[in-house]
Amino acid sequence: MDNLPIHRRNFKILEKQCLDLFSIVVIDDKSLDQPNATYSALIYGIAPLIESLAKDLHKELAPQFPNFPQFKPKEKFDFDALSFLDKALGLSQKQVTVTSDLVAISDANRVLTPLVGAHEKNPAKHPRWSRVYQSYKHDQANTLNQCPANMPTARSLLEAIGAAFLLLAVARSLPIDIPKPFIKFDFTFGSELFAATYNRVFFTRFISPLGTDCLQLASDWTKHLFVVKDPEQYIKDLKAAEEQENRRLLTKALDENPTFKDFYNSLSTQRKDFAKIVQLYGEKYPDDIEWSNKQILLTFSHYTRYISAWANGEHYLLSRFGFDPMVALNYKKAEELYDYAKLNQDENEPDANQQSQQS
Repeated sequence: MDNLPIHRRNFKILEKQCLDLFSIVVIDDKSLDQPNATYSALIYGIAPLIESLAKDLHKELAPQFPNFPQFKPKEKFDFDALSFLDKALGLSQKQVTVTSDLVAISDANRVLTPLVGAHEKNPAKHPRWSRVYQSYKHDQANTLNQCPANMPTARSLLEAIGAAFLLLAVARSLPIDIPKPFIKFDFTFGSELFAATYNRVFFTRFISPLGTDCLQLASDWTKHLFVVKDPEQYIKDLKAAEEQENRRLLTKALDENPTFKDFYNSLSTQRKDFAKIVQLYGEKYPDDIEWSNKQILLTFSHYTRYISAWANGEHYLLSRFGFDPMVALNYKKAEELYDYAKLNQDENEPDANQQSQQS
């Protein structure tokens, strides 16, 4: 984006003005929603930055989303650009977190959804910061004598500068389809006031077929601005390792456990998935403690190591092998987060691209 350095500069100036105010005026849970005309001048300065960022993002991203309304040089700030960004990236539902201790509010109030309603055609649905700005922009004389109900609050000021931060975070993450290594990613983007939200996507199993039913997603995962996911090759390697271990355990079970062997031979070929076999065997022979334990170990062994690598912060070690989690803008559906056909492909099987080239 050509104007990105200017946007970054303008945001830092406005953020500093907000921080200077918060160092003088105490913002806590009690005062968060109290009308205060003091905040108006800051919102009047922040809203044009939101407008400019939204338009530049629309211009930059429009070619990648040809089915959505394309950029027009004279488009309306209060609808066209933000409407496009909501359709393309779902930004009206994305959240940011207030991190500065100068704002003495509870954790529940630190999570903001600053663009909710900003793209709506109906002005009544716009966030308060937008209504304050539009009122001043179109009716300045009467705005200066506004009633308390139309005055900004500390929350609306935080949401305004939070909206600018959110859009700037998107702008600094372009191009949108090139994920960045988690180990090098700064979710504050240098801000002293905010951090972007993210959701870590985990796999819950590594047995084929892999699909969206294998993903562990938070109930509110679509509200996070970024998603952190594993490289596909890492998941393929974990899948191959578990399948190899399954084959070893199956061979061992057939050699050492006659009851298991008879049970195995009685199954149809369609049901000869080792994890399922162990489960069925455990249900039929619950007194066979050894194999009941094997079922538990089979379920948790690879998964535990996988989760531990993240929980223990082993990102530097993972990055040495090219397996460090990657950060991407969170705008895709669950079924689009991974190429599941590639994940389920055997290592010795050529992919569809290779087959088409050979033919």
